[in-house]
Amino acid sequence: MLFRCCFALAVALILALISGAIWLIALLFEGDRALFAFYYLMFIVLAAMIGGCYLRYFELRQSGGESIIRHLGGEPLPKWTTNVPDEDMMFQRYINIVEEMSIASRVPMPSLFWLPQEPSINALVAGWTQADAAMAVTRGALERLTRDELQGVVAHEFSHLLNGDMRLNTRTSSLLFGLHSVHVYGRTVLSFARRPFGKYQDKNTFSPIVSPLLILFGLALTALGYIGRLGSRILQASILRQREYLADASAVQFTRSARGLAGALKKVYYDAALFRSPEVEAYAYFFFTEAIDFSRLLATHPPLIERIRALDSSFTPEHEQPAASVQLDVDELHRTLPLRFISGQAAITSENFSMREGVALVFSYLLDGHDQNIFRQQYKLIENDWEYDIAMQAKIMARKNNRDALYIRLTRLRILLVRLHELSVKQKERMRKTIVDLIVANQEVSLLELAVAYLVRQYLMEMDKPGKTKTEGHAVYEGCRAEIDLLKKLFNENLNSKPVHIVLDDLGSAHKGDNARALEAALDCLNNLSIDDKRKLFQELAGSVHADFLNEDQQEILSLIAVCLHAPPPDKMIDYPGKDISLLPA
Repeated sequence: MLFRCCFALAVALILALISGAIWLIALLFEGDRALFAFYYLMFIVLAAMIGGCYLRYFELRQSGGESIIRHLGGEPLPKWTTNVPDEDMMFQRYINIVEEMSIASRVPMPSLFWLPQEPSINALVAGWTQADAAMAVTRGALERLTRDELQGVVAHEFSHLLNGDMRLNTRTSSLLFGLHSVHVYGRTVLSFARRPFGKYQDKNTFSPIVSPLLILFGLALTALGYIGRLGSRILQASILRQREYLADASAVQFTRSARGLAGALKKVYYDAALFRSPEVEAYAYFFFTEAIDFSRLLATHPPLIERIRALDSSFTPEHEQPAASVQLDVDELHRTLPLRFISGQAAITSENFSMREGVALVFSYLLDGHDQNIFRQQYKLIENDWEYDIAMQAKIMARKNNRDALYIRLTRLRILLVRLHELSVKQKERMRKTIVDLIVANQEVSLLELAVAYLVRQYLMEMDKPGKTKTEGHAVYEGCRAEIDLLKKLFNENLNSKPVHIVLDDLGSAHKGDNARALEAALDCLNNLSIDDKRKLFQELAGSVHADFLNEDQQEILSLIAVCLHAPPPDKMIDYPGKDISLLPA
């Protein structure tokens, strides 16, 4: 709300300054034509700003974070190995690190991109929710950072994804583009006016004076657009400057080391390269560090020297030398670290796991492991809706799930959800239907199974309609008391014993026999709470356990509920993996 008020004030101020400038010009020239030009230009400027906001907003609602990264020149990572060994090693290391940070932060993996034309060291994450989130790093970051340093940068971006900064950035980008659009349109007109006359126009039809008039019009829009650029920079500088310190602290928590992040920031400090993309100015506040050269007053990030000294108090620029170039590890192509790291078994990573196996994995969580009649009925449902190989894969995975710890099972899900992006629209609809049918067929549904089903259905919906998901609303906390009490009861009944086998029907009351719908309605209601109220909810859930600390399974369920509610669980409740063991190979 505060940002919207500031934006409205900025627009009013910009229009006032522009109208004042045009009015002075009109007074100098006098006459009705000058006044007509004044009103005409005012209308064009206002239409450009409003049109820019709406065009970018609707684009983001359709494409999510991917559209921002593609505007900046980003490309998806190649699905197959390239003919350049060094690039293959860079990409493999990047994928491994992102998977490790997904494990450490308990956040589903984003789609991965890179910026091949950018030699500077930088990174960003963009999107409305974790379902449409996209992460990109520059070529300079891949080529010049060590593994520790790149891990620190990726962990920093995961913090923005987890804490809701990414959604705020994406939501405000369309408004800021509106302020910036007048300048962009002016440059576009100038570019068009400078083209060879006969190439685009018929000399017999258009007067030769058209091109000079276009140049004057473009110059006027560009000059007036500088006021909008200034307003955009001021608002960018006010959005998330202090949140960068929190993201740095969270990165240290995820990686269990300040060395890598501090090393990356030091390399940026000594690096003079800036972003090359002409679109960067509208998205400068998305990045890991300053992407363009702003004055300190208009900087979108805190001073680098302050961020470095918060991590390494002994840093003195005059006594240190820039680090040498990086030689990539020769074993990067053969490392399949993330799930081997946590399970001690053959690794299952996102890049060597197919979309069909990802679908089978989701179904495997919903298969009944106790009643063979229900299991066979569910198996037949999957085979009828999909195909034999997916049903068989789900059957094999379900047996494996029963042997694995809850942490490993949910880690697989977080890493492999990204594969569902490859589904077509019809396949996503069919998968949502199959999930509902599997839940209905199972008479012993647990909180874990219902939460997984809710998360996947929500994830599939948000992939198709990324900007239409409400992550917070105006619901009153006490107005959701019945839903809160239901969630507390389920949280305790399912987790006081080991893996969650107590059915929701045991609760009795009005929810008996309609378990899936009851929990879905409860989570939908709680999703309309504010972020502060959601934190209060997590506190109340944790307090209902009647224990000094949450055990590992309780932490996993709480993290899963937090993802469903689009809110980060409080740090003090979650003991992030890797606290006592390194995420790096020995």
